[in-house]
Amino acid sequence: MGGFVAVLNTNGAPVDGRPLKTMLDVVPYDPSRATAWTSDAVGLAATPLRSPVCLTPIPAMVHGDRLTIVMDGRLDDRAALLRQLEEDLGRRLTASSDADLVTAAYERWGVECAAHLRGDFSFCIWDAERQQLVCARDHFGVKPFYYARVGAAIVISNVLRSIRRYPGISARLDDVAVGDVLLFGLAMDLSRSMFADVSRLPPGHVLVSARCGEPRLFRYWALEPGETRRYRNDQEPVEEFASALRVAVADRLQSGRIGVLMSGGLDSSSIAAVASDVLGPTAPESLRAFTGIYESVAEDEERHFSSLVAARLNIAIEHLPLDRYKLFEGWDSGALPPEPTTEPMTAATAGLLARASAHAACVLTGDAGDPLLLPSTLIGQLGRVPLQRLITGFWTSLRAQVRPPIGLRSSLRRYVPASLTDVPAWFAEPLRRSCDARSRWVEISARRSADRGARSAAVNSVIDPWWPSTFETYDPGAIGQPVEMRYPFFDIRLVGVVLGLASFPFCVNKQVLRRAMRGRLPDAIVQRPKTPLAVQPEAFHGQWSVSDAVQAIAAAPGIEQYVDIQKFEAAVRPGCLFTDRSRGTLAAVSLAMWLRHSDPTAVSA
Repeated sequence: MGGFVAVLNTNGAPVDGRPLKTMLDVVPYDPSRATAWTSDAVGLAATPLRSPVCLTPIPAMVHGDRLTIVMDGRLDDRAALLRQLEEDLGRRLTASSDADLVTAAYERWGVECAAHLRGDFSFCIWDAERQQLVCARDHFGVKPFYYARVGAAIVISNVLRSIRRYPGISARLDDVAVGDVLLFGLAMDLSRSMFADVSRLPPGHVLVSARCGEPRLFRYWALEPGETRRYRNDQEPVEEFASALRVAVADRLQSGRIGVLMSGGLDSSSIAAVASDVLGPTAPESLRAFTGIYESVAEDEERHFSSLVAARLNIAIEHLPLDRYKLFEGWDSGALPPEPTTEPMTAATAGLLARASAHAACVLTGDAGDPLLLPSTLIGQLGRVPLQRLITGFWTSLRAQVRPPIGLRSSLRRYVPASLTDVPAWFAEPLRRSCDARSRWVEISARRSADRGARSAAVNSVIDPWWPSTFETYDPGAIGQPVEMRYPFFDIRLVGVVLGLASFPFCVNKQVLRRAMRGRLPDAIVQRPKTPLAVQPEAFHGQWSVSDAVQAIAAAPGIEQYVDIQKFEAAVRPGCLFTDRSRGTLAAVSLAMWLRHSDPTAVSA
């Protein structure tokens, strides 16, 4: 858990280690413990988080005779990887850190090493023998990774603010990425950042930068769900799921204390229950829950349900009132996100993580339970699942008093042309010239609904660019809190098990998760239906009028490149702001607020 940077001068010019450390002097990293290593035209540096509870950081840099690595993250299934490497390399590796294991994996498999790793990671290895940097990002993009080409230099970091501090990297935004944000709420191209000079390494990819030649990129992994499996009885898949979930949680439990962001819903409560079970007698001391609540909203029941779970598990819980937070709070006082985002409540999440950081250096979340267990429709499975199995699963769901999705309405929508109103009329002319918004809308919409087999709905949801964007938004280097978020539902082994389940009956209403949690969580949680949020943040945290939005947009420098203010004011009706009836309005105001408070001449935290 830490920040790293790397620089390779392809023209052979020497790299100075001092600027590398300066690049890492951003909140919440600890520059006083930064280490740097240079050798002629290459330099690498790393530093740990400034954590109040993790005083002995895991090594983020390991230097050897041939290989030097900087790394952020953690590995899963270390014991199996260790056995394989010791057998193949013919030596003991028992005291190895995760960074040591990655370098050993590189010794064994070379640039293909990432395909043999499991976990959440981004790393950069300098191979002195082959004179190349070999970098990789984990399968789902939990850990960020950015790179840039500046003249003869290739610059790399897992922290966006750090890479932007390198001389010559401009603050110029990428028009295609901005267009995506206004259309979809995030940049949909996983190889682009919001900045024209900075690229992202997409999830599941490797970047190889040789001393001579251009960097090359290749994919080492793609999600291929395969066919749904057959089981001997209905209990077997529940047991397989419960076992895989336990392994995923156990691998994400650090030695010592850990937090869990627990809403009181089924997903996060299940993660807490499994963590408590794995920790055993130490759970009351080691595990603590953190829940955001709305004290002034009677419909918000998260305090009640989360307290039920905490009492059942015998763990402490802290409730953070979210009522006081405003949209874009802190964006004008040092808490501005590192790039434009449509997450206007980053301050609320930062407040929750600040509470958690006083207890532990890591927190578990239940994110991805919904998309991973999303069932495909009956119509969507026709021809992909044997008819008898499909009918049996459908009938079993009905007997359990849960209604499987038919999919008639979504199927009809495929034959109805998308409305031209999908593209906001207020897109500025310069943006329209630089990117074809209409074609982009059609392209991305088709990609998000692509046919990927019997579990298409879940697969498309899990691999959606929304997830890497979310991981990056709440990574320590972006949110500014010294605590790492861990996502058990994004464990590649668990994902494989869940995507092998038939939609009917196991995924309808999350039946497999509910059955796995019977007796481990209060019945009120196991039986709790999926309910809409009691609070819509955009409506609750600030009564914005169209006039307020127009004023905010007009005050943003450079906004005329992206938003036609007069057309915006004419197109948006009162009461529709920040809703789907006025698509993109939240994105337009968010972009304006970011531009308004961003200093293009300074990128330090």
